[in-house]
Amino acid sequence: MGNGSAVDRLCPTHRVLQTQAKQSQPHRKRVMEEIEHRMVRVNGINMHIAEIGQGPVVLFLHGFPELWYTWRHQMLALSAHGYRAVAPDLRGFGDTDTPASISSYTSLQIVGDLIALIDSLGQDQVFVVGHDWGAVIAWSFCLYRPDRVKALVNLSVSFKPWHPSRKPVETLRAVFGVDYYVCRFQEPGEAEDMFARAGTTTVLKKFLTYRNPGPLMIPKETGFGGSPNTTITLPSWLLEEDVNYYASKFDQTGFTGGLNYYRALDLNWELTAPWTGVQVKVPVKFIVGDLDLTYNSPGVKEYIHNGGFKKDVPFLQEVVVMEEVGHFINEEKPDEINKHIYDFIQKKVSVNGINMHVAEIGEGPVVLFLHGFPELWYSWRHQMLHLSARGYRAVAPDLRGFGDTDAPASLSSYTYFQIVGDLIALIDSLGQDQVFVVGHDWGAVIAWYFCLFRPDRVKALVNLSVAFRPRNPSRKFIETLRALLGDDYYMCRFQEPGEAEDMFACAGTTTVLKKLLTYRNPGPLMIPKETGFGRSPNTTITLPSWLSEEDVNYYASKFDQKGFTGGLNYYRALDLNWELTAPWTGVQVKVPVKFIVGDLDLTYNSPGVKEYIHNGRFKKDVPFLQEVVVMEEKPKQSNHIPQRQSKREMEGIEHRMVRVNGINMHVAEIGEGPVVLFLHGFPELWYSWRHQMLHLSARGYRAVAPDLRGFGDTDAPASFTSYTHFQIVGDLIALIDSLGRDQVFVVGHDWGAVVAWYFCLFRPDRVKALVNLSVEFRPRKPSRKPVESLRAIFGDDYYICRFQELGEAEDMFASAGTARVLKKFLANRNPGPLILPKERRVRGSPDTTITLPSWLSEEDINYYASKFDQKGFTGGLNYYRAMDLNWELTAPWTGVQVKVPVKFIVGELDLTYNIPGAKEYIHNGGFKKYVPFLEEVVVIEGVGHFISQEKPAEISEHIYDFIQKF
Repeated sequence: MGNGSAVDRLCPTHRVLQTQAKQSQPHRKRVMEEIEHRMVRVNGINMHIAEIGQGPVVLFLHGFPELWYTWRHQMLALSAHGYRAVAPDLRGFGDTDTPASISSYTSLQIVGDLIALIDSLGQDQVFVVGHDWGAVIAWSFCLYRPDRVKALVNLSVSFKPWHPSRKPVETLRAVFGVDYYVCRFQEPGEAEDMFARAGTTTVLKKFLTYRNPGPLMIPKETGFGGSPNTTITLPSWLLEEDVNYYASKFDQTGFTGGLNYYRALDLNWELTAPWTGVQVKVPVKFIVGDLDLTYNSPGVKEYIHNGGFKKDVPFLQEVVVMEEVGHFINEEKPDEINKHIYDFIQKKVSVNGINMHVAEIGEGPVVLFLHGFPELWYSWRHQMLHLSARGYRAVAPDLRGFGDTDAPASLSSYTYFQIVGDLIALIDSLGQDQVFVVGHDWGAVIAWYFCLFRPDRVKALVNLSVAFRPRNPSRKFIETLRALLGDDYYMCRFQEPGEAEDMFACAGTTTVLKKLLTYRNPGPLMIPKETGFGRSPNTTITLPSWLSEEDVNYYASKFDQKGFTGGLNYYRALDLNWELTAPWTGVQVKVPVKFIVGDLDLTYNSPGVKEYIHNGRFKKDVPFLQEVVVMEEKPKQSNHIPQRQSKREMEGIEHRMVRVNGINMHVAEIGEGPVVLFLHGFPELWYSWRHQMLHLSARGYRAVAPDLRGFGDTDAPASFTSYTHFQIVGDLIALIDSLGRDQVFVVGHDWGAVVAWYFCLFRPDRVKALVNLSVEFRPRKPSRKPVESLRAIFGDDYYICRFQELGEAEDMFASAGTARVLKKFLANRNPGPLILPKERRVRGSPDTTITLPSWLSEEDINYYASKFDQKGFTGGLNYYRAMDLNWELTAPWTGVQVKVPVKFIVGELDLTYNIPGAKEYIHNGGFKKYVPFLEEVVVIEGVGHFISQEKPAEISEHIYDFIQKF
């Protein structure tokens, strides 16, 4: 069973009184006969999956002590409704492999398994349903890879936001004591021995029938409190045959795999620091029993019902609390849970002869939100949350032709009459006589005609961007636009069926959406036929702060699925609308209206519009117009931060210590303005960026360069397992939080470049743009660990392979002397692989003279050496030693692109650039495939690896030229 914790809420709760469900032998026979089973190779393990049905995939994730079998009822029900139900045994359970190490059971590996599984199913997105530990994993899945999840239904365990100051097991011990089941499970072997004494069947019965809402305690002296012969009465929903099936699998595999999920809790906490404060942004329904021990954990009800849960899961659409129901809710109440899942994931209303997708939240008077082009219900997400919190029921459909709503083929099906007919049928289905209406763009046009045709159904209207346009009886609409603006005007260009679709296909869905959504030119939007939409799918378009890549990805996922034709048909039906609306010529809109427009809106700046709005004619046509609001562009906020007083070193660079992610981090900084975060490599320090820091600070930027964990004056945790991308990105997230910044520019070199790539992969929302030096992005290869691959290519003497053995490189460096080691590394300009034969090590004695290049002084070496003499090299070497662990943990990001604007710079003599295959990858399309917003690759001739120090002025200019565009 999963464990509850203190968590908060906003979504309406529905309390449902249910009755006990009963299953039959014929039902179980059908389960075992109809559900198919197979093994799939995923993420380095063999996974058993059960599946049934055809259609959109619903992925079911079980908990402890459960298996795929816990979902048998839901699988049959969903498959009968046109879904493909897929339920794996998670790693460590049933017929799926059980890795031995506790460290193999973090959420990262398990989500990695699931990503590989859905890839094997040929699915881009799936619905996810989780229970207990399966719910925990589902939350992580949605946090790491929301792009792969259509919607989530989670049972029993609410989302638990990452708490930076206290490890979870430590917290649970403080709250419940050492006898709490999660705490009792921590010691390897102890719970296994306890379960063996009680017997597998007894253990399973005790867990599966547990209905005490209080905490589950397992005192050490009494253990699990039973013997293999103990009689336990089963409820009607659980048969002896069910228990026997579970027992047959746990007898075969043991409980260790499942118990390791609990044992990895603190490791999960450590590795997930990069997601501190991140919200789960997928549509969610949450269901829990009121007798569930997780629901009754201290603080959980308050978190769920008082706003905290909703804050962390903003697209939480419903919370259902089922009365007199325990923890194993999907088995105890299968019919009710089946209906809850189906009702949520299908989420469509049949109106006016079409199936309409509707998003809704809240209770109270209905506010109906109508989107425009190229938009969806999603355009109203902020307003829906705001209004629902103030006592309204916010309802936002995808209009016909958009998103998940049907798209009739004929453009004659897109007149105001059909669309208003859809909306009338929708509000009838809601049981409402009248609603408030809010419209934007085409949604505003529809709203005007809704009010014109059926003012009796509208309480009041708030319209954005598009003012009412009275019908001109003497000239068709498109004819008028062509006369005023020409054939290249976007509405005119959209008239020919197929033409705009071809143009959009050439540019790419994402580029089209970004261009339209970020358009701020108040002049008319022109699309010349010969140049089309004017960009390719690879063009980088900088997004404003209010529009994230995740937002664009959501829109793109729907337009990729549906296409643009439905939305374009609104434009193509303009002249047909003109014909059909002749009866309403001269009719006024008689509902209370507020109109809001931006001063840069192209509609507001169309010829004659301002005069119409402000000189009385708008009020004449809309006599109950109560207010017109024109919103002016706001001046950009100042990024000024008062200068800190601290000891000045090295030409004005200041130094301080910051507590981040459980360690003390040394930070060097200078300047005021947007933050540029510099990340060094090995064997380097913040000091490698001294030239760039001075240059950027003089250009109006705040340059911030930490010593990364393990280096310089920053703490150096002992274990190499503390040096994964997850901990290091976690440090950086905490650092930029401490700076009070939502986003920063990032510049990385060597290991700093590697960390920067993963920073952008995990948290693209925190990065404005990236300049990386020397090390290109290297996509994860699922078939082979990196160190194993390097050994196969270069042999054991390759420096990365040589660094793997704890203590070996340290001894080698000690023999050579710190200053000599630093000089050999920093002055190395051999483009071939760096080989360190064990027998020769770093050649020469500490007294051997090494001539330094002009760009590296003895004083520079002395500064580096003073810090490495103090700290040692182990911290930096641990980055190499964690390479295979990183490979294991980053499985969820297999195949994922880095989606931030990027400039990449490398020296032609750099050993990384001359690795076999690197040049081909960088220049022949592979790099661009994985980094689609790569804007420029610069190869500097005659330059080695430590490029920022060898060519400081040139690199500084390259960085400035790139970041000043954003």
